[in-house]
Amino acid sequence: MKTFKKAFIVVFGACLIFSGTASAASPEFARTQEEWAVLRDNVLTYEEIPSLVKEYNATVQKNAADYDVDNLKLKNAEQTNDELIRMADEYDSMAIDAESVTGGAITAASYRMLSDQLRSQAEENTSDYRVLLLQYDRAEAEIVKTVRELFINRYKLELRNNYNNQNLAYLQRAYNSARNKAAYGAGTQLEELTALQALQTAQASQITDAAELSADYKKLITLCGWQYDAAAEIGPMPPFDIANIAMVDKAMGTENALNNSFTIKTDEIKLENARQMSSGTVIQKCEAQLNSDRITVRTAVTSAYDSLQLAKATYDSLCAIVTVQAGSLATAARQLNLGVISQFDYVTAENAYNKAVYNRDASLYDLILARIDYDAVIDGLG
Repeated sequence: MKTFKKAFIVVFGACLIFSGTASAASPEFARTQEEWAVLRDNVLTYEEIPSLVKEYNATVQKNAADYDVDNLKLKNAEQTNDELIRMADEYDSMAIDAESVTGGAITAASYRMLSDQLRSQAEENTSDYRVLLLQYDRAEAEIVKTVRELFINRYKLELRNNYNNQNLAYLQRAYNSARNKAAYGAGTQLEELTALQALQTAQASQITDAAELSADYKKLITLCGWQYDAAAEIGPMPPFDIANIAMVDKAMGTENALNNSFTIKTDEIKLENARQMSSGTVIQKCEAQLNSDRITVRTAVTSAYDSLQLAKATYDSLCAIVTVQAGSLATAARQLNLGVISQFDYVTAENAYNKAVYNRDASLYDLILARIDYDAVIDGLG
């Protein structure tokens, strides 16, 4: 079960824990019993990430609770401005009360400063409850993106950890060989020190990799509702069509990104409100912001698209290198059988092949992460 310990919200993405058994954000009738059973088991799969975040993420639940008690809920821009002015009047009243108390001048000045800020905000405010909801929707979408990245990155870290363990055995053997050669005059002390340094670097990486894997695992499960010390099971990698993963229509993607952008939707609402109730200066500022953000979204799509294409090209290139290294390893095997090379020479060729395979597989995860980033931009985070 997804459980929490009651705590305060720090910042977006913080792994906040609540006490007792977590209650879902949606009522029980919102999903079938089968759907709830999947969400409430002890397995975190890639496909259920959006639902887990919506139902059990602490930040999402806190935002929903804040919205329910927010005085600005369901208020239009004009009503919001009235509320801001009302709050400013309260601070003015508090300032008057503070001035009547000995030594209260500093406190009164602080209240008046807050009152002035609220009145200034009311003069140019074009936000309403729709903007507030968009802010919460965007926060939820950002958390979903973060969790998806953590899910994929966990497999990438496990891959790196496994490779480092394998490589560590080779580097230990390489160091022993270099040390023996130096002892018998067949090698230099520099070669021995270089081999030792490579071994020590790999040993240090082994420690840091294990710590990073543990930290990311805790972030992953807590963002989906588990306690930080829970033993949740991480589901398998989702299927991706690697051959076509980078085949996206940039023009269509740009159009969708402009339509889905949380920022642009917010700008459009503010411009609508400005035209109804504000001066020409405020309208011009809203128009300028909307035009600027449209350019920003187009730029974000281009950047995400280029990164996706580069990731695919890198993966394809590393696939070719694996093929080359496989040929070299086969040649080394034949040479070993003929007695032309030593066992260590063969192990060196084998290690080169293993490294090429690791680089290829790691780049595959980078490619998937690039697609996640691209999709997030298209879906509104641009």
